[in-house]
Amino acid sequence: VAYRTGATATAPERKQARDELVVSDLSVLSYKDRDDLIVMTFTAHRPDRSRPQAMRQYWVRTAQGWKIAFEGSPG
Repeated sequence: VAYRTGATATAPERKQARDELVVSDLSVLSYKDRDDLIVMTFTAHRPDRSRPQAMRQYWVRTAQGWKIAFEGSPG
């Protein structure tokens, strides 16, 4: 959230700024023979943690849309 000089942030804006997740180093892998599975690996930067965290997510396509099937640290 960007603030102008002298501007006062509302409580929801301050909470949003604290809760923002910044993602870097994103890689997305899909399989030729599995169009219903995607693997994403990325680095998550959270304001409440001092160090970035490597993450991996497995997404599956269902009748309702894409859903995270598993999330954890790679390796």
